[in-house]
Amino acid sequence: MLNRAYKTYGNVIELEYATISSKKSKSSKPKIRWNGRRLICTLLIVYVAANFGYWHYKINKVNAQIESLELKKMALQLEKNQLEKQKELVQDEKYVEKLARENLGLVKPGEKLILLAEPGEVMPLEMDENTEIYD
Repeated sequence: MLNRAYKTYGNVIELEYATISSKKSKSSKPKIRWNGRRLICTLLIVYVAANFGYWHYKINKVNAQIESLELKKMALQLEKNQLEKQKELVQDEKYVEKLARENLGLVKPGEKLILLAEPGEVMPLEMDENTEIYD
């Protein structure tokens, strides 16, 4: 820092410059003085930032749960529609008769049931009086 001193001799002004040396700290970084107001403001900013991050995380987690539940809802809706269609089919007599013939081997009076045997399968043979065996 420079300091000026003025001297006058009639019409002549003499300027003298003197340097004043100031004590500098050992580090080049300026020191931060933590007074009460600055400390409270800093803590408040940190608190608000932490709360913002926490609530952002919670909102993302809830949004993921909502998306998952919506997918489950869609799957259950499809299953419900399929069950309603199956319910309508079961109420039809022709469909019930078809299932009885295919799955249970039921026949109408006067019909003969022909079962095809697969090679290697053993079929139990029950002999009735009306059963005919052909080669």
